[in-house]
Amino acid sequence: MARGGSRPNSGPKPKPKPALDGRTSADREAAARLIEALNEPPEKNESCEVAGWRVLWEAQDLRVRLDTRKYLYDKRDGKATQRTEITSKDNGPVKIVFSTNLQLPDA
Repeated sequence: MARGGSRPNSGPKPKPKPALDGRTSADREAAARLIEALNEPPEKNESCEVAGWRVLWEAQDLRVRLDTRKYLYDKRDGKATQRTEITSKDNGPVKIVFSTNLQLPDA
């Protein structure tokens, strides 16, 4: 008769959790390796991936160069945050009101 119970290492394997901005650690590591390789002089036995990125990294068109570097640096470091300032109609602070149905004890 079969015996029940869980089996070791059975079931779905855990997936790596992405960062809050959607990047995984593998994306960050791959971008870091690419940037490191592209900042060095080209080698004879360079991988096809690095050679393909090098064409864009060292392109004659400065716009292509900038966009390539922005893409790889954003993959490695995450996109820069943009500061926003919110004010009320009279340029004063914004009043925030929270309402709840929780019964709070008297302080």
